Amino acid sequence: YDGEGWTCLADANINGSWPIRALVARKRDLDAATTDGVLRPELLEGKLIRLEKPVSHKFELKPTSTQTMAMPSPKAPLTLKGYNLYRQRVDIDDQDEIQLNDGLLTTYTYKEAEPLPEGDYEYTVEAVYANATKAATVSVTLDDVSTEEERNGMTLTLYPNPASETVYVNGEYSRLEMLDLSGRVLRRLPAAPQIDLNGLTPGTYFFRFTDEAGRKATYKVVVK
Repeated sequence: YDGEGWTCLADANINGSWPIRALVARKRDLDAATTDGVLRPELLEGKLIRLEKPVSHKFELKPTSTQTMAMPSPKAPLTLKGYNLYRQRVDIDDQDEIQLNDGLLTTYTYKEAEPLPEGDYEYTVEAVYANATKAATVSVTLDDVSTEEERNGMTLTLYPNPASETVYVNGEYSRLEMLDLSGRVLRRLPAAPQIDLNGLTPGTYFFRFTDEAGRKATYKVVVK
């Protein structure tokens, strides 16, 4: 052809009634030489066929080593705008995926705002480009609960644990949140020397204490 425009011929036996000269590539070879929509002409070397003028209204195909294809324009670089981060609890059924960022993240680090309950989680990082997105997922298992008391000096003592009816608290705090294993807040209570467990089904819970200075400490409590 003219080295710039190309036509894929699905059938090499297409009838013709006018003289034509062209270079033709089989579709399977053309597909194999294409990556992300960009044709790599060097991969077609030796696979092009010269199409001469028709004989008896049939195109005659002859192998050729001549390559007159124009090189494709370079692939435009991708412009990264930022990241979205998602978390999902996967060891409990019907747990929704949560987006952790409000606006696009532009750093490579992220810290959870609160300690998470033990369990299996999946974090998905979605890279957002100007005209595309690409995501990757990593699985994380938490088998211990991080607490704040060692860092900020807030120390409480809870007993008995496991407990069936009441948990007693030694130490100063201003409020308490009781969470289930999925991280859902079940109760919010003011400070008291003892905590009533009535109404809680047997299982594992997390007691998140906060003092007047805003310091937090999280403890695992087993209700039997």
